[in-house]
Amino acid sequence: MVELTLKALTEFFTTQGFPCETLKATKEVPFDFLFVSLGEEEGGGGSVLQLRISKQDIDTKEDSVGFPMNEQGYYYMQFTMPMKVEVKESAMWDLSRLILLANLSNELPGFEFSELDKVVFYRYSLLVPGPSIDPYLIMTIVGNALTMMMTFGDNITEVASGKKTLKEIYEEIKKGKEDQEKDEKDQIEST
Repeated sequence: MVELTLKALTEFFTTQGFPCETLKATKEVPFDFLFVSLGEEEGGGGSVLQLRISKQDIDTKEDSVGFPMNEQGYYYMQFTMPMKVEVKESAMWDLSRLILLANLSNELPGFEFSELDKVVFYRYSLLVPGPSIDPYLIMTIVGNALTMMMTFGDNITEVASGKKTLKEIYEEIKKGKEDQEKDEKDQIEST
C-alpha cells in the first residue's frame, strides 16, 4: 500500500522510473500538486500527469448515507493529464463530438474539453478510504490514461487543430475496416 501523501507518492513514482516535481499550495492555487513525467511523446512534447490529493471532511458515523465507516477518513484523488494542443474555434464542435465518442468506448472515460480555456485533458477522480491506496490501482489509472492518449490522442490533436474533421476521421476508420475485411477475405481464399 502507498500512503496518500505527496511525499510517499513521489517515492512510489520515482521507484517506478518516473521523475516527479511537487508544487506547493499558494493563495491562487490552494492545493499541493505532484507532477509526474510519464515519458516523451512524438514531436518532442512530454506526457505529464498532475496528481492532487486532499483529505475530505465526510461524516463517518454509522448513520452516514452511502459511505461505510472509515475512521482514517477519506481522500480525494484527481489524476489529470493535459494535452498539448491548440484548439481552433472552428473545430470545437467536431472536437466535442470526438471526445464524447472516445469516452463512450472506455470503461473509465475521462477526456474533457474546456471550451472556455480551449484545453483538452484526461482526468480521472476517485474517493479513497484512507490513509493508503493499492499501488496496482494507481498504475491501472495511469495505464488507462496513457492507453486513452495513445489510442485517441492523434485524432483529437488533428481535429482540435483543424487539420481534419470528424467526418474525415470516420471515413479513415471505415476505409481501414474495409481494407481489413478485404485482407481477411483474401487470406481465406488463398488457403
